[in-house]
Amino acid sequence: MPSCHCQATEDHFSNAVARRDLQRYRSRGPDRTTRLMLEALKRGDASDATVLDIGGGIGMRSLELLAARVSAATHVEAASAYSDVAAQEAGRRGVGDRLRLVRGDAVDADARLPDAELVALDRVVCCHSDWAALLNVASKHCRRHLALSYPRDRWYTPDRSLG
Repeated sequence: MPSCHCQATEDHFSNAVARRDLQRYRSRGPDRTTRLMLEALKRGDASDATVLDIGGGIGMRSLELLAARVSAATHVEAASAYSDVAAQEAGRRGVGDRLRLVRGDAVDADARLPDAELVALDRVVCCHSDWAALLNVASKHCRRHLALSYPRDRWYTPDRSLG
């Protein structure tokens, strides 16, 4: 049964939001949290590795890792506007042939996801309706390094206790 959060994701992450996020990325690069995650993933031997980017957004993690010589990246994203922007930006950068797009929820797409040396979940666990299933999928497909971030406790972050 498909996850119900995909429609909410689709509604929240619109074309306008995706374009704004792309413009921000082009002008400023990855934000601090994403930059730290990318640095950690690159510390291992990233050359010729594969990436599974769950909740890939506009594709910045995949694009940055493809530029760091990973052989291929799989971008999993529930919001079609974000997937569209990721595909266009990958084409613009000449790496579209090394980026595979999987639209939808990673839990629902589990059977279609490849194993990868590097798996990234950047601020996606907190938004998922079944975080345990999402982490299970991520860890099942991870061959070497799994990196995840979780938003800090702020007034605008919902209380989604992992306990």
